[in-house]
Amino acid sequence: MSGYLRIKTPEGITFSFQLAGPLVRCLAWIVDFFTIMIISQGVGILARIAGIVSEDLAVAVATLGYFTVSIGYGIITEWAWRGQTLGRMRELIRKADPEVIEEWKWVKATNPGTPVWSHGGILCTGESYKNVVKLTFMKGAALKDPARLFNSSLDGNTRRAIDIQEGEQVNATAFQALVRQAVALNGVGPAKAAKKKPAQASKKKASKKKASKKKASKKR
Repeated sequence: MSGYLRIKTPEGITFSFQLAGPLVRCLAWIVDFFTIMIISQGVGILARIAGIVSEDLAVAVATLGYFTVSIGYGIITEWAWRGQTLGRMRELIRKADPEVIEEWKWVKATNPGTPVWSHGGILCTGESYKNVVKLTFMKGAALKDPARLFNSSLDGNTRRAIDIQEGEQVNATAFQALVRQAVALNGVGPAKAAKKKPAQASKKKASKKKASKKKASKKR
């Protein structure tokens, strides 16, 4: 698949990641460059002000500023938006299914774990990667997706995923519809109750027909 990176886990699960093109990477580099330059100018001004008091203080401010810009900027831009995105999607999941169970699974010493939402079985998981936040629906291939939210792991027979990039907004109504479908597919929730009602009604009709036939035979 052109423009995608495919990774297969030891468990046999395949994940597909869309790769950014050269133009997108170039624009991202330009934005980072000018942002860091502006922040560095501010640090330089602070260092010059500190130099009025003490030369050593100026060196300390400049050194601290350099590490803050070079390391802190990467941490903020690479991680902050992921937490916000996961938090926003978590809220949508809870609104779509108030009885959903939230857990952190597969925690390791080198990995804080993965958020998992379940109701009658796993509905979806949330993973954070460098360029995307991925929401993987365990039975996504069986869900109707008219809004075409699924944009990753499309070649699997079971799973489907939604890759959310920084600044991207997901259609809340369509996403919640997917969650409700996943709940119904696990055999729980309002959709299951709705399916039962017609069946119960048909049974009542059948019993009434049998009763009327018995009455008619007795009269004869």
